[in-house]
Amino acid sequence: MRLSSLYSYYRKFFNYPSNSSAARSRLYAFAIQDTTEVLTQAYENRSKKPIEDYRTREKKSGIALRFLEHAEELACSRCSIPLQDLEFIQGIITINEKFLSSTRRGIEIPFPYLLDNNNSDAVILTFGQPNNMLGEVEVLVGLINEFAFDGSWPNELETISYWDLSSGEEKTLKLSGVKPVSRIPLLEVLNRF
Repeated sequence: MRLSSLYSYYRKFFNYPSNSSAARSRLYAFAIQDTTEVLTQAYENRSKKPIEDYRTREKKSGIALRFLEHAEELACSRCSIPLQDLEFIQGIITINEKFLSSTRRGIEIPFPYLLDNNNSDAVILTFGQPNNMLGEVEVLVGLINEFAFDGSWPNELETISYWDLSSGEEKTLKLSGVKPVSRIPLLEVLNRF
């Protein structure tokens, strides 16, 4: 089983409420999907062309355009050449079936992020206010420590930043104060999928 995002796991772990308006949720989900795809292409190709192409596309999401604008502003405030200075990592956290009590053949949790090697920082794109950043980072580090991680996760990482693309704000957390969640509570939630 593959989860749609790391946020899907957070929602179950922290019992986050789901949005009451199905139509609004769907529009927001499509905007997140478009934004993620465009930024993935831009960073993998180290080119602004995917962003420019999306802006001129006939069918585009106004919400996604706002997300992309905020992503560009945040990246430019951090680096002189963001597409060169930030490395896009398409990580996947894999939970082997032997850890699960269900009949699932394992669970994959996609975890894309930007790595700022100059500042020893991992940048996580979020699409809403980071009201529980410490809790979420403790869960994330627990998942990476306890299960297989396909991607690059530097040992010398000092901070994790959330880029809230809905508001254009950045929030940073030092990893020295993070206590990773242990395997048992992580598995309790994984077995609810």
